[in-house]
Amino acid sequence: MSHMARWALQIAMISRNRQDARRAWRPSAALITLGLLLVATFAFGGSARGDELGLTVLRPASAIALVFSLYLLTYQVIDAHKFWLGWFVAIVALTAAHLLPLPPMIWHRLPGRELAIEADMLLSAQDAWRPVSLSPELTRNALWSMLGPLACFLLMIQLRRWEVICAFLLVLLLGLISGLISVLQISQGPESALYFYRIANVGSGVGFFANRNHQAVLLVCLIPIGFGLTCLTMRRDGPRNSANIMTMAKWAMALGAVFVFSLVMVTGSRAGLLLYGAAMILTFIYSASSRSDSKDSIGMARSSSVVWKLSSQRNALMILLVVIVAAVLLSGRADTLKRLTNRGAGDEARWTIFDPLVSAILHFMPVGSGIGSFDPVFRGFEKPELLTPTYWNHAHNDWAEIAMTGGAPALLVVAVALFWLARHYAGVLANGLSRTTSELYSFIGGSVLALTAISSFVEYPLRVPIMNCVFVMAVALISQARLTASR
Repeated sequence: MSHMARWALQIAMISRNRQDARRAWRPSAALITLGLLLVATFAFGGSARGDELGLTVLRPASAIALVFSLYLLTYQVIDAHKFWLGWFVAIVALTAAHLLPLPPMIWHRLPGRELAIEADMLLSAQDAWRPVSLSPELTRNALWSMLGPLACFLLMIQLRRWEVICAFLLVLLLGLISGLISVLQISQGPESALYFYRIANVGSGVGFFANRNHQAVLLVCLIPIGFGLTCLTMRRDGPRNSANIMTMAKWAMALGAVFVFSLVMVTGSRAGLLLYGAAMILTFIYSASSRSDSKDSIGMARSSSVVWKLSSQRNALMILLVVIVAAVLLSGRADTLKRLTNRGAGDEARWTIFDPLVSAILHFMPVGSGIGSFDPVFRGFEKPELLTPTYWNHAHNDWAEIAMTGGAPALLVVAVALFWLARHYAGVLANGLSRTTSELYSFIGGSVLALTAISSFVEYPLRVPIMNCVFVMAVALISQARLTASR
């Protein structure tokens, strides 16, 4: 081969390599669709109510994103994530099953239908076919609300590593914007035009949400997300001044944690303050227990041991926390601390609801009253002291509400997921913590799941589209972590 031919071949190979590199960094259709869906969800999906006007925009957008995600889906992706795909299909199937009409001879034998049967007899409608759900309209609303989360999950499992980082960076950015909006809401007062929902915690910093507790859950989830993303993007083999960059990253994370703390204080959520402590404990434990591993052959996120080791800066961090708390107290905006010391009627009601809630769970076992049917059904179990001008739209304990409305099948679906997660994290701990890509995926996803699970004992964050999408993104991340580790 002549010199000219060899040169031409080398130039062609260089050009092809450059094209391949550009193609590798070109955002996929899945990432673009997921980004648009997240923006729409944060803009219109901050309330758990099914009659909000914003859902007329969000649900069609979610349906389009779901159809597009199914179009992009390949058999290899389905096979790689078959467990969690099957789990989500089981949830949809259970909800749809509660809408299927049953013949009277079967429906009349279901537990908890005595009052409805008496009404049918008075109306001479005892031969009517009825679904399992005692409130089919609310069950249909629950079924439609799954469009967005399903689309988010299907899009997430199709992303490459750098696209996963971009997706969670967008969540981080939108969460911080929500926090800044909450500050403006507080500064402008109850008449602020930045309260986006007609039924909301007016006077508290709710951001994109209608409920201050849901806003606090999102803000708290930003702590492990921010830490994990920093570790994923930091590398020991970077530029010569990498030590300086890592030190800056360490201080940025510390200041970010303090900033999130101040935003949680603005929300006025006591549960959020306790959840913040849980998030910090999770992050500190993982940071102290893990080490940076330089032998990762798949481009893992390596961060030096100086990153996030706060032993020498612990005093400085505590000083910053004290400064923030003092500033909030002096400005009169420490709504969270005020609510910690003042117990209202709503706090007492959260405890008095426990007995009738247990009665309702046992009354409808093992079938349940119907997915999403809590509001009208629970009214039949309320005690006289619970009767007020307001009403319980949810149980404020999502674990109990799942048991009441979904019955034993719903609890079985939850138990299967918990068993899979227990096995996965047992394997992660058995292999030792070394901050590989797989392990950091597991840390981010597991932290988000743990924080939402804890908050679900006193609230219902996963009934809100925003938190629902963040939750399924965390599930997708854990599913990808298992695949990354197997490679």
